[in-house]
Amino acid sequence: MSYKISTTRLCALAMLLLLLGSISLTEAIVFKLQPNSRRCFANEAPSNTYLRIAYKLTPAPDQKLLVSLLGPDDVAVWTDAKDEAFHQSYNSVGGNFHLCFLSKVERYDNGAPLERVVTLKMDNELSESVENDPTSKLKPIEDQLRKIEYTIFGIHNEYLYFKEKEAEMRSTNEHMTSKVVWISVFVIIIFLVFSYFQLRHLKSYFRKKRMID
Repeated sequence: MSYKISTTRLCALAMLLLLLGSISLTEAIVFKLQPNSRRCFANEAPSNTYLRIAYKLTPAPDQKLLVSLLGPDDVAVWTDAKDEAFHQSYNSVGGNFHLCFLSKVERYDNGAPLERVVTLKMDNELSESVENDPTSKLKPIEDQLRKIEYTIFGIHNEYLYFKEKEAEMRSTNEHMTSKVVWISVFVIIIFLVFSYFQLRHLKSYFRKKRMID
């Protein structure tokens, strides 16, 4: 079956392709890692995506490095000790991932240890890609349009994931609001009961002093 597309849709998708091509989806993070310190970065990844990590550190012979990737259940899914590495893992459930850098210095042979500069890139990519489809024999422009379609599908998938997280947060907020309302009602009842007994006590006191009948 041939792949047909209207001229209007072709122009619109071509403009979208140029727009997406001009935007850098992944920006490098540059930070300093002090000796005997630990830095962690969080990345919230939707399900059915690949989590890609690339980093590079400036050399420091006297320091040992431990890089660990923690999954949503705080269990290490990947560790490394090299100063430069690339890692890609498939994420089927989604959730918060934490990438941690740990620097250790055992001895100080050449004076004070130097801080290290780390260049880090983290991003998510849709698991299904047009380059991995051996049956794809489309023309170049149609190939680019198919890539845009996969990209839009990935954005939609990420939108659904964050929408689900928003619903969970809204449910938690409503639950907390309900608790606050009941606590407020309880406090008001206690205040009314206390006021009632206080008025009775004052009335009894004034009667004993014959200030009221």
